Amino acid sequence: MIAITRMSYEDIPSVYQIEKRVFSLPWSPEMLATEISNYPRSVYFMARAGEEVLGYAGMFVFADEVHITNLAVSPKHQGKGIGAALVSQLFETAFERRVSHLVLEVRQSNQRARKLYGKFGFEEVGVREGYYEDNKEDAVLLCTPEIKNPYFRHKLNKMRQLVFQKGVELNSPERLILAIESTCDETAVVVVSNGFRILASLISSQVDLHRTYGGVVPELAARKHLEMINPMIAEVLAEAELELKDISTIAVSIGPGLVGALLVGLAAAKSLAWALNLPLIGVNHLEGHIYANFLEHPEIEGSFVSLVISGGHTLLVYAPEWGEFELLGETLDDAAGEAFDKIAGFLGLGYPGGPLIDALAKKGNPRAVDFPRALMARSDYNFSLSGLKTAVINHVVRLKQEGKEILVPDIAASFQEAIIEVQVNKTIRAAKEKGVDKILLAGGVAANSALRERFLKQAAKEGIGIFYPSQVLCTDNAAMVGGAAYFHWLKEDFLPLDAEVQPNLRLGR
Repeated sequence: MIAITRMSYEDIPSVYQIEKRVFSLPWSPEMLATEISNYPRSVYFMARAGEEVLGYAGMFVFADEVHITNLAVSPKHQGKGIGAALVSQLFETAFERRVSHLVLEVRQSNQRARKLYGKFGFEEVGVREGYYEDNKEDAVLLCTPEIKNPYFRHKLNKMRQLVFQKGVELNSPERLILAIESTCDETAVVVVSNGFRILASLISSQVDLHRTYGGVVPELAARKHLEMINPMIAEVLAEAELELKDISTIAVSIGPGLVGALLVGLAAAKSLAWALNLPLIGVNHLEGHIYANFLEHPEIEGSFVSLVISGGHTLLVYAPEWGEFELLGETLDDAAGEAFDKIAGFLGLGYPGGPLIDALAKKGNPRAVDFPRALMARSDYNFSLSGLKTAVINHVVRLKQEGKEILVPDIAASFQEAIIEVQVNKTIRAAKEKGVDKILLAGGVAANSALRERFLKQAAKEGIGIFYPSQVLCTDNAAMVGGAAYFHWLKEDFLPLDAEVQPNLRLGR
Protein backbone atom coordinates (compact mmCIF):
# COMPACT_ATOMS: atom_id res chain seq x y z
CA MET A 1 0.00 0.00 0.00
CA ILE A 2 1.25 3.48 -0.93
CA ALA A 3 0.54 6.12 1.72
CA ILE A 4 0.39 9.90 1.40
CA THR A 5 1.71 11.60 4.55
CA ARG A 6 2.90 15.03 5.65
CA MET A 7 6.55 15.74 4.80
CA SER A 8 8.99 16.25 7.68
CA TYR A 9 12.58 17.53 7.97
CA GLU A 10 13.79 13.90 8.12
CA ASP A 11 12.39 13.37 4.59
CA ILE A 12 14.47 16.15 3.01
CA PRO A 13 17.48 13.98 2.01
CA SER A 14 15.24 11.53 0.13
CA VAL A 15 13.30 14.35 -1.49
CA TYR A 16 16.49 16.06 -2.56
CA GLN A 17 17.59 12.89 -4.38
CA ILE A 18 14.34 12.94 -6.37
CA GLU A 19 14.78 16.68 -7.02
CA LYS A 20 18.21 16.09 -8.57
CA ARG A 21 16.93 13.29 -10.83
CA VAL A 22 13.79 15.07 -12.02
CA PHE A 23 14.64 18.76 -12.31
CA SER A 24 17.44 20.54 -14.14
CA LEU A 25 17.34 23.27 -11.47
CA PRO A 26 16.75 21.30 -8.23
CA TRP A 27 15.88 23.01 -4.99
CA SER A 28 18.57 22.70 -2.35
CA PRO A 29 17.93 20.96 0.98
CA GLU A 30 17.98 24.39 2.63
CA MET A 31 15.24 25.65 0.30
CA LEU A 32 13.11 22.59 1.03
CA ALA A 33 13.60 23.11 4.77
CA THR A 34 12.51 26.73 4.44
CA GLU A 35 9.34 25.64 2.64
CA ILE A 36 8.43 23.15 5.37
CA SER A 37 9.03 25.73 8.09
CA ASN A 38 6.37 28.01 6.55
CA TYR A 39 3.54 25.68 7.65
CA PRO A 40 0.53 26.19 7.65
CA ARG A 41 0.79 28.51 4.63
CA SER A 42 3.16 26.04 2.99
CA VAL A 43 2.17 22.34 3.04
CA TYR A 44 4.16 19.42 1.63
CA PHE A 45 3.20 15.75 1.26
CA MET A 46 5.12 12.54 0.65
CA ALA A 47 4.18 9.39 -1.26
CA ARG A 48 5.91 6.42 0.33
CA ALA A 49 5.83 2.65 0.33
CA GLY A 50 7.27 1.58 3.65
CA GLU A 51 10.51 3.49 4.08
CA GLU A 52 10.93 4.26 0.37
CA VAL A 53 10.00 7.78 -0.76
CA LEU A 54 8.31 7.63 -4.17
CA GLY A 55 7.44 11.28 -4.73
CA TYR A 56 6.34 14.51 -3.10
CA ALA A 57 4.30 17.63 -3.74
CA GLY A 58 3.95 21.05 -2.16
CA MET A 59 1.62 24.02 -2.13
CA PHE A 60 1.62 27.60 -0.84
CA VAL A 61 -1.59 29.31 0.30
CA PHE A 62 -1.94 32.98 -0.57
CA ALA A 63 -5.23 34.71 0.30
CA ASP A 64 -7.94 32.52 -1.29
CA GLU A 65 -5.59 30.92 -3.83
CA VAL A 66 -3.24 27.93 -3.72
CA HIS A 67 -0.05 27.86 -5.76
CA ILE A 68 1.33 24.38 -6.42
CA THR A 69 5.07 24.83 -5.96
CA ASN A 70 6.45 21.33 -6.46
CA LEU A 71 5.42 17.95 -7.79
CA ALA A 72 7.92 15.20 -8.51
CA VAL A 73 7.86 11.41 -8.70
CA SER A 74 10.94 9.21 -8.72
CA PRO A 75 11.62 8.19 -12.35
CA LYS A 76 11.31 4.46 -11.62
CA HIS A 77 7.84 4.99 -10.13
CA GLN A 78 6.38 7.29 -12.76
CA GLY A 79 3.25 6.19 -14.61
CA LYS A 80 1.82 4.39 -11.56
CA GLY A 81 -0.70 7.02 -10.49
CA ILE A 82 1.49 8.49 -7.74
CA GLY A 83 1.46 11.98 -9.25
CA ALA A 84 -2.35 11.85 -9.43
CA ALA A 85 -2.46 10.76 -5.79
CA LEU A 86 -0.30 13.69 -4.73
CA VAL A 87 -2.41 16.18 -6.70
CA SER A 88 -5.54 14.66 -5.12
CA GLN A 89 -4.05 15.27 -1.69
CA LEU A 90 -3.28 18.89 -2.56
CA PHE A 91 -6.88 19.39 -3.64
CA GLU A 92 -8.20 17.86 -0.43
CA THR A 93 -6.04 20.26 1.56
CA ALA A 94 -7.20 23.18 -0.59
CA PHE A 95 -10.83 22.29 0.16
CA GLU A 96 -10.05 22.30 3.88
CA ARG A 97 -8.49 25.78 3.53
CA ARG A 98 -11.61 27.00 1.66
CA VAL A 99 -9.66 28.54 -1.21
CA SER A 100 -11.23 29.30 -4.58
CA HIS A 101 -8.57 28.32 -7.14
CA LEU A 102 -5.36 26.38 -7.59
CA VAL A 103 -2.67 27.73 -9.93
CA LEU A 104 0.77 26.65 -11.16
CA GLU A 105 3.18 26.90 -14.05
CA VAL A 106 4.78 24.02 -15.95
CA ARG A 107 7.39 23.80 -18.68
CA GLN A 108 5.83 24.02 -22.11
CA SER A 109 7.59 20.81 -23.14
CA ASN A 110 6.36 18.81 -20.14
CA GLN A 111 3.44 17.06 -21.82
CA ARG A 112 3.13 14.42 -19.07
CA ALA A 113 2.49 17.08 -16.43
CA ARG A 114 0.14 19.09 -18.64
CA LYS A 115 -1.92 15.96 -19.33
CA LEU A 116 -2.07 15.06 -15.63
CA TYR A 117 -3.22 18.52 -14.57
CA GLY A 118 -5.75 18.54 -17.41
CA LYS A 119 -7.40 15.45 -15.93
CA PHE A 120 -7.90 17.40 -12.72
CA GLY A 121 -9.66 20.23 -14.53
CA PHE A 122 -6.77 22.70 -14.81
CA GLU A 123 -7.11 25.05 -17.75
CA GLU A 124 -4.18 26.64 -19.60
CA VAL A 125 -4.69 30.38 -19.18
CA GLY A 126 -1.45 31.97 -20.35
CA VAL A 127 2.30 31.75 -21.04
CA ARG A 128 5.30 33.27 -19.27
CA GLU A 129 7.96 33.66 -21.91
CA GLY A 130 11.50 32.57 -21.04
CA TYR A 131 10.47 31.76 -17.47
CA TYR A 132 12.93 28.92 -16.83
CA GLU A 133 16.48 30.20 -16.32
CA ASP A 134 18.37 27.11 -17.50
CA ASN A 135 17.19 27.25 -21.13
CA LYS A 136 14.79 30.21 -21.23
CA GLU A 137 11.87 27.85 -21.91
CA ASP A 138 8.36 29.27 -21.68
CA ALA A 139 6.12 28.35 -18.75
CA VAL A 140 2.45 27.47 -19.33
CA LEU A 141 0.17 28.97 -16.67
CA LEU A 142 -2.63 26.70 -15.44
CA CYS A 143 -5.60 27.50 -13.23
CA THR A 144 -8.62 25.55 -11.98
CA PRO A 145 -12.22 26.68 -12.22
CA GLU A 146 -13.98 27.64 -8.99
CA ILE A 147 -13.19 24.55 -6.89
CA LYS A 148 -16.22 25.07 -4.64
CA ASN A 149 -18.45 24.23 -7.60
CA PRO A 150 -20.10 20.85 -6.83
CA TYR A 151 -19.71 19.58 -10.39
CA PHE A 152 -15.98 20.24 -10.25
CA ARG A 153 -15.77 18.63 -6.80
CA HIS A 154 -17.57 15.57 -8.13
CA LYS A 155 -15.10 15.25 -10.98
CA LEU A 156 -12.19 15.49 -8.57
CA ASN A 157 -13.74 12.86 -6.36
CA LYS A 158 -13.81 10.45 -9.30
CA MET A 159 -10.08 11.05 -9.69
CA ARG A 160 -9.74 10.26 -5.99
CA GLN A 161 -11.44 6.91 -6.55
CA LEU A 162 -9.10 6.07 -9.43
CA VAL A 163 -6.21 6.84 -7.11
CA PHE A 164 -7.66 4.55 -4.47
CA GLN A 165 -8.06 1.74 -7.01
CA LYS A 166 -4.33 1.97 -7.67
CA GLY A 167 -3.69 1.18 -4.00
CA VAL A 168 -2.88 4.66 -2.70
CA GLU A 169 -4.14 5.74 0.71
CA LEU A 170 -4.78 9.48 0.89
CA ASN A 171 -4.13 11.41 4.07
CA SER A 172 -7.45 13.24 4.25
CA PRO A 173 -10.79 13.03 6.06
CA GLU A 174 -13.55 10.82 4.72
CA ARG A 175 -17.21 11.72 4.33
CA LEU A 176 -18.85 8.50 5.54
CA ILE A 177 -22.43 8.20 4.33
CA LEU A 178 -24.78 5.58 5.77
CA ALA A 179 -27.46 5.00 3.14
CA ILE A 180 -30.75 3.08 3.17
CA GLU A 181 -32.67 1.66 0.21
CA SER A 182 -36.22 0.30 0.67
CA THR A 183 -38.19 1.31 -2.42
CA CYS A 184 -39.56 -2.13 -3.30
CA ASP A 185 -38.61 -5.66 -2.24
CA GLU A 186 -34.96 -5.33 -1.20
CA THR A 187 -33.85 -3.92 2.12
CA ALA A 188 -30.34 -2.54 1.67
CA VAL A 189 -27.90 -0.62 3.87
CA VAL A 190 -24.40 0.59 3.05
CA VAL A 191 -21.54 2.75 4.27
CA VAL A 192 -19.88 4.64 1.41
CA SER A 193 -16.80 6.86 1.70
CA ASN A 194 -16.73 10.05 -0.39
CA GLY A 195 -19.22 8.77 -2.92
CA PHE A 196 -17.18 5.90 -4.37
CA ARG A 197 -15.53 3.62 -1.85
CA ILE A 198 -17.92 0.97 -0.49
CA LEU A 199 -16.85 0.05 3.04
CA ALA A 200 -19.69 -2.39 3.72
CA SER A 201 -22.89 -3.23 1.83
CA LEU A 202 -25.80 -5.51 2.72
CA ILE A 203 -28.87 -6.48 0.68
CA SER A 204 -31.76 -8.57 1.98
CA SER A 205 -33.94 -9.82 -0.89
CA GLN A 206 -37.62 -10.62 -0.46
CA VAL A 207 -37.88 -12.72 -3.61
CA ASP A 208 -38.75 -15.92 -1.74
CA LEU A 209 -41.46 -14.08 0.21
CA HIS A 210 -43.20 -12.78 -2.93
CA ARG A 211 -42.57 -15.72 -5.25
CA THR A 212 -45.78 -17.45 -4.14
CA TYR A 213 -47.80 -14.47 -5.35
CA GLY A 214 -45.97 -14.01 -8.65
CA GLY A 215 -45.07 -10.43 -7.80
CA VAL A 216 -44.44 -7.96 -4.99
CA VAL A 217 -47.18 -7.61 -2.38
CA PRO A 218 -46.74 -4.04 -1.03
CA GLU A 219 -48.00 -4.68 2.51
CA LEU A 220 -45.78 -7.74 2.95
CA ALA A 221 -42.80 -5.80 1.55
CA ALA A 222 -43.26 -2.97 4.07
CA ARG A 223 -43.53 -5.39 6.99
CA LYS A 224 -40.36 -7.19 5.93
CA HIS A 225 -38.47 -3.91 5.64
CA LEU A 226 -39.60 -3.01 9.16
CA GLU A 227 -38.33 -6.34 10.43
CA MET A 228 -34.93 -6.11 8.73
CA ILE A 229 -33.89 -2.45 8.78
CA ASN A 230 -32.47 -2.04 12.31
CA PRO A 231 -30.54 -5.34 12.42
CA MET A 232 -29.03 -4.55 9.02
CA ILE A 233 -27.90 -1.09 10.12
CA ALA A 234 -26.12 -2.65 13.08
CA GLU A 235 -24.61 -5.39 10.91
CA VAL A 236 -23.30 -3.06 8.21
CA LEU A 237 -21.60 -0.87 10.81
CA ALA A 238 -19.98 -3.94 12.36
CA GLU A 239 -18.79 -5.14 8.96
CA ALA A 240 -17.28 -1.72 8.22
CA GLU A 241 -15.70 -1.71 11.71
CA LEU A 242 -17.42 1.58 12.50
CA GLU A 243 -19.76 3.03 15.09
CA LEU A 244 -22.64 5.43 14.59
CA LYS A 245 -20.47 8.29 15.89
CA ASP A 246 -18.15 7.77 12.88
CA ILE A 247 -20.90 8.44 10.34
CA SER A 248 -20.98 11.89 8.70
CA THR A 249 -24.28 11.86 6.78
CA ILE A 250 -27.48 9.81 6.48
CA ALA A 251 -29.01 9.15 3.03
CA VAL A 252 -32.16 7.37 1.90
CA SER A 253 -34.20 6.71 -1.23
CA ILE A 254 -37.32 8.88 -1.12
CA GLY A 255 -38.94 7.64 -4.36
CA PRO A 256 -40.18 6.46 -6.69
CA GLY A 257 -41.39 3.25 -5.10
CA LEU A 258 -44.00 1.60 -2.90
CA VAL A 259 -45.40 4.01 -0.30
CA GLY A 260 -45.19 1.65 2.67
CA ALA A 261 -41.71 0.45 1.77
CA LEU A 262 -40.43 4.00 1.33
CA LEU A 263 -41.89 5.07 4.67
CA VAL A 264 -39.92 2.42 6.55
CA GLY A 265 -36.60 3.58 5.05
CA LEU A 266 -37.31 7.28 5.51
CA ALA A 267 -38.44 6.80 9.13
CA ALA A 268 -35.21 4.94 9.95
CA ALA A 269 -33.10 7.59 8.20
CA LYS A 270 -34.88 10.46 9.95
CA SER A 271 -34.40 8.80 13.32
CA LEU A 272 -30.67 8.41 12.77
CA ALA A 273 -30.23 11.95 11.44
CA TRP A 274 -32.14 13.44 14.38
CA ALA A 275 -30.47 11.33 17.06
CA LEU A 276 -26.96 11.91 15.70
CA ASN A 277 -27.55 15.52 14.59
CA LEU A 278 -26.40 14.70 11.06
CA PRO A 279 -27.49 16.05 7.68
CA LEU A 280 -30.16 13.99 5.91
CA ILE A 281 -30.08 13.51 2.14
CA GLY A 282 -32.94 12.24 -0.02
CA VAL A 283 -31.97 10.48 -3.24
CA ASN A 284 -34.08 9.75 -6.31
CA HIS A 285 -34.03 5.96 -6.71
CA LEU A 286 -33.59 6.30 -10.50
CA GLU A 287 -30.67 8.69 -10.10
CA GLY A 288 -29.12 6.07 -7.81
CA HIS A 289 -29.43 3.37 -10.46
CA ILE A 290 -27.55 5.55 -12.94
CA TYR A 291 -24.89 6.43 -10.37
CA ALA A 292 -24.18 2.72 -9.83
CA ASN A 293 -22.11 2.95 -13.02
CA PHE A 294 -19.74 5.47 -11.42
CA LEU A 295 -19.07 3.21 -8.45
CA GLU A 296 -17.28 0.79 -10.77
CA HIS A 297 -16.37 3.12 -13.65
CA PRO A 298 -15.19 6.41 -12.09
CA GLU A 299 -13.36 7.13 -15.33
CA ILE A 300 -16.67 8.11 -16.98
CA GLU A 301 -16.46 11.78 -17.92
CA GLY A 302 -18.74 14.30 -19.55
CA SER A 303 -22.20 13.93 -21.05
CA PHE A 304 -24.01 10.63 -21.56
CA VAL A 305 -27.32 8.98 -22.33
CA SER A 306 -28.68 6.42 -19.87
CA LEU A 307 -31.27 3.70 -20.31
CA VAL A 308 -32.88 2.96 -16.96
CA ILE A 309 -34.60 -0.39 -17.29
CA SER A 310 -35.99 -2.25 -14.29
CA GLY A 311 -39.03 -3.97 -12.85
CA GLY A 312 -40.95 -0.75 -12.39
CA HIS A 313 -39.25 1.69 -14.74
CA THR A 314 -38.17 2.03 -18.35
CA LEU A 315 -36.92 5.46 -19.36
CA LEU A 316 -34.25 7.19 -21.39
CA VAL A 317 -32.41 10.24 -20.04
CA TYR A 318 -29.72 12.60 -21.29
CA ALA A 319 -27.21 14.10 -18.86
CA PRO A 320 -24.99 16.96 -20.10
CA GLU A 321 -23.09 16.46 -16.84
CA TRP A 322 -23.68 14.56 -13.63
CA GLY A 323 -26.63 15.93 -11.67
CA GLU A 324 -28.50 17.37 -14.66
CA PHE A 325 -31.04 15.04 -16.27
CA GLU A 326 -33.30 15.55 -19.26
CA LEU A 327 -36.04 12.95 -19.69
CA LEU A 328 -36.09 11.91 -23.35
CA GLY A 329 -38.77 9.23 -23.16
CA GLU A 330 -40.35 6.55 -20.99
CA THR A 331 -42.70 3.62 -21.13
CA LEU A 332 -46.33 4.44 -21.79
CA ASP A 333 -47.53 1.30 -20.00
CA ASP A 334 -45.56 -1.69 -18.72
CA ALA A 335 -41.92 -1.43 -17.71
CA ALA A 336 -39.53 -3.96 -19.22
CA GLY A 337 -39.00 -5.83 -15.97
CA GLU A 338 -42.75 -5.96 -15.40
CA ALA A 339 -43.24 -7.46 -18.88
CA PHE A 340 -40.56 -10.09 -18.17
CA ASP A 341 -42.31 -11.05 -14.92
CA LYS A 342 -45.76 -11.32 -16.51
CA ILE A 343 -44.65 -13.39 -19.47
CA ALA A 344 -42.50 -15.64 -17.29
CA GLY A 345 -45.52 -16.23 -15.08
CA PHE A 346 -47.75 -16.93 -18.07
CA LEU A 347 -45.23 -19.44 -19.44
CA GLY A 348 -45.03 -21.14 -16.05
CA LEU A 349 -41.37 -20.27 -15.50
CA GLY A 350 -41.70 -18.61 -12.10
CA TYR A 351 -40.69 -15.34 -10.47
CA PRO A 352 -38.75 -13.10 -10.93
CA GLY A 353 -39.06 -13.44 -14.69
CA GLY A 354 -36.03 -11.54 -15.98
CA PRO A 355 -33.26 -13.99 -15.04
CA LEU A 356 -35.44 -17.01 -15.92
CA ILE A 357 -36.23 -15.77 -19.43
CA ASP A 358 -32.62 -14.64 -19.95
CA ALA A 359 -31.38 -18.16 -19.16
CA LEU A 360 -34.07 -19.97 -21.16
CA ALA A 361 -33.68 -17.69 -24.20
CA LYS A 362 -30.11 -18.95 -24.65
CA LYS A 363 -31.63 -22.30 -25.69
CA GLY A 364 -34.15 -20.79 -28.12
CA ASN A 365 -34.30 -19.11 -31.52
CA PRO A 366 -34.81 -15.33 -31.18
CA ARG A 367 -36.20 -15.19 -34.75
CA ALA A 368 -38.70 -18.02 -34.33
CA VAL A 369 -41.65 -15.69 -33.75
CA ASP A 370 -41.90 -12.18 -35.18
CA PHE A 371 -43.41 -10.37 -32.22
CA PRO A 372 -44.24 -6.64 -32.62
CA ARG A 373 -41.62 -3.92 -31.99
CA ALA A 374 -43.93 -1.24 -30.64
CA LEU A 375 -43.05 2.43 -31.32
CA MET A 376 -39.65 1.53 -32.81
CA ALA A 377 -40.31 3.48 -36.01
CA ARG A 378 -41.53 6.58 -34.20
CA SER A 379 -39.18 9.52 -33.86
CA ASP A 380 -39.79 9.97 -30.12
CA TYR A 381 -38.09 7.99 -27.36
CA ASN A 382 -41.11 6.50 -25.64
CA PHE A 383 -41.62 2.77 -25.18
CA SER A 384 -44.67 0.48 -25.03
CA LEU A 385 -44.66 -3.16 -23.94
CA SER A 386 -48.27 -4.02 -23.16
CA GLY A 387 -48.96 -4.86 -26.82
CA LEU A 388 -45.95 -7.18 -26.93
CA LYS A 389 -47.14 -8.93 -23.79
CA THR A 390 -50.60 -9.42 -25.35
CA ALA A 391 -49.06 -10.71 -28.60
CA VAL A 392 -47.10 -13.38 -26.72
CA ILE A 393 -50.19 -14.53 -24.82
CA ASN A 394 -52.30 -14.62 -28.00
CA HIS A 395 -49.60 -16.59 -29.83
CA VAL A 396 -49.46 -19.28 -27.14
CA VAL A 397 -53.26 -19.49 -26.91
CA ARG A 398 -53.47 -19.91 -30.70
CA LEU A 399 -50.87 -22.69 -30.67
CA LYS A 400 -52.87 -24.53 -28.00
CA GLN A 401 -56.10 -24.14 -29.97
CA GLU A 402 -54.43 -25.49 -33.10
CA GLY A 403 -52.86 -28.37 -31.20
CA LYS A 404 -49.33 -27.31 -32.16
CA GLU A 405 -46.19 -27.78 -30.11
CA ILE A 406 -45.30 -24.88 -27.84
CA LEU A 407 -41.53 -24.38 -27.89
CA VAL A 408 -41.10 -22.29 -24.76
CA PRO A 409 -37.38 -21.50 -25.33
CA ASP A 410 -38.21 -20.10 -28.79
CA ILE A 411 -41.04 -18.00 -27.40
CA ALA A 412 -38.87 -16.71 -24.57
CA ALA A 413 -36.03 -15.86 -26.97
CA SER A 414 -38.33 -14.15 -29.46
CA PHE A 415 -40.08 -12.15 -26.73
CA GLN A 416 -36.74 -11.04 -25.27
CA GLU A 417 -35.46 -10.14 -28.74
CA ALA A 418 -38.47 -7.88 -29.35
CA ILE A 419 -37.77 -5.97 -26.14
CA ILE A 420 -34.04 -5.70 -26.73
CA GLU A 421 -34.26 -4.52 -30.33
CA VAL A 422 -36.43 -1.54 -29.46
CA GLN A 423 -34.45 -0.55 -26.36
CA VAL A 424 -31.08 -0.76 -28.10
CA ASN A 425 -32.09 1.01 -31.30
CA LYS A 426 -33.81 3.91 -29.56
CA THR A 427 -31.02 4.38 -27.04
CA ILE A 428 -28.28 4.46 -29.67
CA ARG A 429 -30.33 6.84 -31.79
CA ALA A 430 -30.71 9.14 -28.78
CA ALA A 431 -26.96 9.07 -28.11
CA LYS A 432 -26.22 9.99 -31.73
CA GLU A 433 -28.80 12.78 -31.70
CA LYS A 434 -27.33 14.24 -28.50
CA GLY A 435 -23.78 13.86 -29.80
CA VAL A 436 -22.53 11.77 -26.88
CA ASP A 437 -20.11 8.86 -27.00
CA LYS A 438 -21.24 7.07 -23.82
CA ILE A 439 -24.32 5.05 -22.93
CA LEU A 440 -24.93 3.98 -19.33
CA LEU A 441 -27.23 1.04 -18.61
CA ALA A 442 -28.99 1.04 -15.25
CA GLY A 443 -31.55 -0.97 -13.32
CA GLY A 444 -32.25 -4.65 -12.76
CA VAL A 445 -32.88 -5.52 -16.42
CA ALA A 446 -29.48 -4.02 -17.28
CA ALA A 447 -28.11 -7.33 -15.95
CA ASN A 448 -29.72 -9.15 -18.90
CA SER A 449 -26.87 -10.82 -20.81
CA ALA A 450 -28.48 -10.56 -24.26
CA LEU A 451 -29.20 -6.85 -23.77
CA ARG A 452 -25.58 -6.16 -22.84
CA GLU A 453 -24.22 -8.16 -25.76
CA ARG A 454 -26.46 -6.37 -28.26
CA PHE A 455 -25.53 -2.95 -26.90
CA LEU A 456 -21.82 -3.75 -27.02
CA LYS A 457 -22.08 -5.02 -30.61
CA GLN A 458 -24.20 -2.24 -32.09
CA ALA A 459 -22.65 0.64 -30.15
CA ALA A 460 -19.15 -0.41 -31.22
CA LYS A 461 -20.17 0.21 -34.84
CA GLU A 462 -21.12 3.78 -33.91
CA GLY A 463 -18.02 4.47 -31.81
CA ILE A 464 -20.09 4.66 -28.62
CA GLY A 465 -18.89 3.23 -25.32
CA ILE A 466 -21.24 1.09 -23.21
CA PHE A 467 -21.05 1.04 -19.42
CA TYR A 468 -23.04 -1.05 -16.98
CA PRO A 469 -22.65 -2.03 -13.33
CA SER A 470 -21.95 -5.53 -12.06
CA GLN A 471 -25.02 -7.63 -11.43
CA VAL A 472 -25.27 -6.88 -7.71
CA LEU A 473 -25.23 -3.12 -8.43
CA CYS A 474 -27.91 -3.46 -11.12
CA THR A 475 -30.44 -4.62 -8.53
CA ASP A 476 -31.85 -2.29 -5.88
CA ASN A 477 -28.96 -1.57 -3.52
CA ALA A 478 -27.94 1.10 -1.05
CA ALA A 479 -24.45 1.66 -2.50
CA MET A 480 -25.96 3.54 -5.43
CA VAL A 481 -27.93 5.70 -2.98
CA GLY A 482 -24.91 6.47 -0.81
CA GLY A 483 -22.80 7.27 -3.87
CA ALA A 484 -25.34 9.63 -5.41
CA ALA A 485 -25.88 11.25 -2.00
CA TYR A 486 -22.30 12.51 -1.95
CA PHE A 487 -23.03 14.84 -4.86
CA HIS A 488 -26.07 16.20 -2.98
CA TRP A 489 -23.83 16.76 0.03
CA LEU A 490 -21.42 18.80 -2.10
CA LYS A 491 -24.35 21.02 -3.10
CA GLU A 492 -25.61 21.13 0.52
CA ASP A 493 -28.86 19.71 -0.80
CA PHE A 494 -30.29 18.42 2.47
CA LEU A 495 -33.69 17.00 3.38
CA PRO A 496 -35.72 18.52 6.25
CA LEU A 497 -36.85 16.16 8.99
CA ASP A 498 -40.50 16.75 8.09
CA ALA A 499 -39.97 15.61 4.47
CA GLU A 500 -42.31 13.01 3.03
CA VAL A 501 -41.79 10.10 0.65
CA GLN A 502 -42.47 10.69 -3.05
CA PRO A 503 -43.77 7.41 -4.53
CA ASN A 504 -44.23 8.97 -7.98
CA LEU A 505 -40.99 10.94 -8.04
CA ARG A 506 -39.72 11.55 -11.57
CA LEU A 507 -36.22 12.05 -12.93
CA GLY A 508 -35.27 14.95 -15.15
CA ARG A 509 -36.99 18.00 -16.46
